[in-house]
Amino acid sequence: MRVSVREGQINSAQFVDDATNVPGSMLKDLFTVNAVFDAILSAQSQTVESIRIEFDAHQHYPKEVQIDFDKRIADDEIHWLLSDLELHAN
Repeated sequence: MRVSVREGQINSAQFVDDATNVPGSMLKDLFTVNAVFDAILSAQSQTVESIRIEFDAHQHYPKEVQIDFDKRIADDEIHWLLSDLELHAN
């Protein structure tokens, strides 16, 4: 999925495999890079089973995030992959 963010808000997203637009109703479930950082900080401030973060060596954004809140609970994990971050001047 390719996500476009302007002024800190997600304004559009497209599925990479077929270039169709992500329905507007799904945009609220997507995260900006800043929101990913916020989620990481939130997880680090609480007791979680495990957290693993890999940062991009050049742009320093989190390119992979894995958080397991409780190993006894199925499907409570978060796994994000971020790539090809581009910053465009307004």
